[in-house]
Amino acid sequence: MDKKPIDLFNSYLLNLKFEVSDIIDKNLINASSLDNQKKLEFLTVLETILDLRLQFDTLIERFDDLQDVAMAIATGDFDKRIDVPYTKDLFSTLGTLINVIGEELKSNVIKNHYLLGALETIPDSALITSQSGTILFSNKNASKLLNMEMDDLKFLEIANIFETQKQFGSETKFANELIRMTTLVRPFNRPVISVDLTIKKLINNEGAIDGYLYIFK
Repeated sequence: MDKKPIDLFNSYLLNLKFEVSDIIDKNLINASSLDNQKKLEFLTVLETILDLRLQFDTLIERFDDLQDVAMAIATGDFDKRIDVPYTKDLFSTLGTLINVIGEELKSNVIKNHYLLGALETIPDSALITSQSGTILFSNKNASKLLNMEMDDLKFLEIANIFETQKQFGSETKFANELIRMTTLVRPFNRPVISVDLTIKKLINNEGAIDGYLYIFK
């Protein structure tokens, strides 16, 4: 099969780069004189430009691979990966980055999926908040306890459900992994009720606090 014009041009660029690199590596230009030093500097810059052009052509040629995997990850297929060559170029850098994002999302999304699924099966009421106290998840039992739809609970500040208007998880004295206490919560349009509350820190892979898990009994 005949080569495309772009393939022939890339072959020419690649050969030219090898020739320029060979001249530089073998010190065929004596840099002792100012004129030769300028020639060496020119060839060094030319080598860099040729290398970048070849990297760019490879990136364009395999852009569909990057796009396909990025779209798969965006739609929830976290197992799709880019075949990254053992080279240090633009395509390898972007391909590696997309693969790392896929690995991280697979780890965290699957972990969260099982966590949220497990919280729906327990008999207690459960809420998950961000570190700042915004409710991110409510199981069905918490929705019943607080007399609010799960969608209405989402993004509500946790302090608003307590009679004392406190976000217990944000207290600086929260030195232990767990807090246990008896406190009062205020269901929507219903009398205040007493509950046994357990609060647990949610720690991410870097060891920092991602948020808090509130369990009500």
